[in-house]
Amino acid sequence: MAGPRFFVDANILVSAFLVGGKERELLDKAHRGILRLVSSSYVLKEMEGALTRLGFLENRVIQAILYARSVMEIVDVSVEESELYQDLVSDRSDSPVVAAAAKSGCPLITGDKKLRNEASKVLKTLTTREALEGLAPD
Repeated sequence: MAGPRFFVDANILVSAFLVGGKERELLDKAHRGILRLVSSSYVLKEMEGALTRLGFLENRVIQAILYARSVMEIVDVSVEESELYQDLVSDRSDSPVVAAAAKSGCPLITGDKKLRNEASKVLKTLTTREALEGLAPD
């Protein structure tokens, strides 16, 4: 795979499978090798929980996770690495996301405006639209 690398949060993945749109376009571009996506096991677990709560059947949740894994690299962090970012974010459950994004060295794409603002103190953050607009046309 070539192209820029981006770390994606669970809300981006959930949106891709729930409504499609720009988030689905991001996954499709990763599938085609135009860009590279990175995430973590923690984010995939968050995605699994969200899709389940939204009423997705178990086999659809599994398919979504398998597809997401097929188009992205996984970067995981230890509890200790995650704890380094707990004071940065108001929602402590976001610290593993920021830690993994920082470890990956990629900009963080998230639809969570508060997280984008807080994480921007230590790494580059983007909306899906901003990430896609920064790419060369297909």
